[in-house]
Amino acid sequence: MVKKDFFSGVISREFSVYDITEKQLIYRIESRFGFRHNNEIVANPSKQVVGKLTGRPSLLKYGADISLLDLSSNKWISGNITETSTWRMSEFTIHWNGTCIILKSKPDILPNEFYEKGRTELLAQFKQRPASRLWTAKYNMDIFSIKFPDALYLLALTAKELRSAPRRGKK
Repeated sequence: MVKKDFFSGVISREFSVYDITEKQLIYRIESRFGFRHNNEIVANPSKQVVGKLTGRPSLLKYGADISLLDLSSNKWISGNITETSTWRMSEFTIHWNGTCIILKSKPDILPNEFYEKGRTELLAQFKQRPASRLWTAKYNMDIFSIKFPDALYLLALTAKELRSAPRRGKK
């Protein structure tokens, strides 16, 4: 479960990510002060930064640079996320480690889904809980594939939330 902090960061939103029991904190998505939004995913309990999201200036469509820590090599792998929406549908395209992943963004009542471009296998999905629409936003996130790190999906959720929600803790 991903819970947006009611009082989020100065420039960007902050989240807590819990395990399936919703009791143990797995990650914190924290904001860093900067000219543009700047988020880091911090693993708990190690406090190791495993993902970074840095917004790029754009007048029309959202864009950000991402970087994920490959734990096996201890090296950062860079990529980007861009909004590729049309008047009919909202999508984000993630380019990372030689792969293109599509986040199909849907209305709040439907899940947002991740697919590898050109494939039909559902990699992950998230959906805002109906009861959280009136207060602090909470999302159920289901990850069905271990092909990509969890942090990739969390950065995409952060980007979508930044692009679509008002500045306060509510959605």
